[in-house]
Amino acid sequence: MQRASSRSGGKRIVKRLEPLGEKLRRRLSGRRAFVFLDFDGTLAPIVSMPHRARANERVMRAITALAALPRARVAVMSGRPLSFVRQRFLARGLFHVGNHGLEMRGPGVTFRHKGAAVIRPTFQALAEKAKATLAGFPGVLIENKGLTMSVHFRRLPPSFRRRFNRSLAAFRLGTAALPIRWRRGKKVWEALPRVDWNKGRALTELLRRTGPAVPVAVGDDVTDEDMFKAVGRKGVSIRIGKSGSSRAMDYLPRQKDVPRFLTLLTEVLK
Repeated sequence: MQRASSRSGGKRIVKRLEPLGEKLRRRLSGRRAFVFLDFDGTLAPIVSMPHRARANERVMRAITALAALPRARVAVMSGRPLSFVRQRFLARGLFHVGNHGLEMRGPGVTFRHKGAAVIRPTFQALAEKAKATLAGFPGVLIENKGLTMSVHFRRLPPSFRRRFNRSLAAFRLGTAALPIRWRRGKKVWEALPRVDWNKGRALTELLRRTGPAVPVAVGDDVTDEDMFKAVGRKGVSIRIGKSGSSRAMDYLPRQKDVPRFLTLLTEVLK
C-alpha cells in the first residue's frame, strides 16, 4: 500500500490527497477560508517566455468553482502586473494581486502601495538601462512591470552564464543608491521597491479588510515564503516541490497536482 506522505526536513510531502483533505476538514470545519494562490509554478507551469504562461482549463474550472462558494474567498497572487492577473482570471468574486502584493483589486478592495507608486519612474529608467547593459546576452528578457522589474534568464545558453552573472552582479551593484532591492527567484532576478511590503503583508492586509477567515496559501518560489510566514500556524501553507528550508507545512510534489488540490478544497468547503 502506498504511503500517504513522507518527510523532508520535517515537512510533510503529500503523495495522496486524502490525509490533506482530513487536515483541511478539521481546520476549516464551520469556518470560512481565504485561499491565496501563486500564479507561476503553482496555477500555471513555468515557461521560457513569461508572457505565454497560462493556467489550463482544469485549473480555471477549479478556481471558478471554488470562488463561487459562500465559505471561500480566493486571491491569485503574482509577481506579474495587476493587469496581467486580471486579464487571465475572470471568475466572479476573485481578488487579484499583482507585483508581489504592491497592487490589489477585488470585491470592496482597491489598493496600490503609495511608497512603491512614487518611484515608478525609477523602474522605467532601470529597465531601459538593463536592456542596454545586457543586450549582448541571448535569451535574456527584461520585464518592466511598472512597480517592479524582472531580469529573466531561463533561455540564456549555458555558455553565457558565467559572463552574464558577472555583468548582472556589476549592474546590481551600480543600483545601490536607488530606492530598490534585488531578490532572486527561479531563473529570474527581480528589482523591487525598498519598502516594507511583500506577499505576506498583502495576505494580512486582505484578511484585515475582508473579515475573519482561515488563510490557505499555496506557492512554489522564494517570494511565496512571505505568505507561508504570514500564515504560520493560523492556517494551511503548501509548497509545490520539496524544499527543506521552506516555511510551508505541507508539500505537493508537482504543479500538476494543483487542480486536484483545488477540487478537494472545494469539496471540503461545500
